[in-house]
Amino acid sequence: MNSQKEEKLQELVEEIRDIAEIITDIKEEEEDFYDDLDDDARDTEKGEEAGQLIDSLEEVLEKLSEAVDILEESGY
Repeated sequence: MNSQKEEKLQELVEEIRDIAEIITDIKEEEEDFYDDLDDDARDTEKGEEAGQLIDSLEEVLEKLSEAVDILEESGY
């Protein structure tokens, strides 16, 4: 692989990490919101949506981490 492709892949990995950081911040804000809800509020539509969003963001973070691992293992 030439150095130009290597550089682009390194930039891609950094961009993925930056995106993951933003998603982590959003997930933490949503977790704080959810944690502040009392048990009754957690059972409302708003509480359930917050819980689902947290789960979805966790899944996205796992996939982004896997993508970074695959790229790094490729030996760029």
